[in-house]
Amino acid sequence: MRILFVCKYNISRSRMAEFFFNKLTKNNYAESCGVYPYYYLKKYHARVPKWEPVIRVMKEQGIDVSKSLIKKADKSKVKDADIIIVIMEKSMADKDLPNYIKKSKKFKLWEIRDIRGTSKFDYQYNKYKENRDKIFSLVVNLIKSLDGKSRFSPKLL
Repeated sequence: MRILFVCKYNISRSRMAEFFFNKLTKNNYAESCGVYPYYYLKKYHARVPKWEPVIRVMKEQGIDVSKSLIKKADKSKVKDADIIIVIMEKSMADKDLPNYIKKSKKFKLWEIRDIRGTSKFDYQYNKYKENRDKIFSLVVNLIKSLDGKSRFSPKLL
């Protein structure tokens, strides 16, 4: 089963889901991408910008996201995926998602707020940690639904 996680920029939410999913299951595969990653691709040469809260909260779980590449959503990724999970607010999904994702019968929405751009590091860190924990829980439930009654037992968090 191929899962595609999509968020706005492919900086935190979809990336967290991809890394959790691939760490927790061997029977399936996930990839992540963003609808608008080009601003970051141009500015940071395809490397994840130093979003320290994201890097830090994932490192706490033994996962290093600092060197992974930002990827853009495209029709071939959507076509190749068995399930497309968009991780953003519904209002943003309605506004920002391309029609080829919105109209896909494989599309599901996980409503998790984008907290990028908040001003205080500690506030940002705590909000990213909350998002990480929500995403982890959703990923665990997704894997359980895909694997049926397997012996899946998450070891993180």
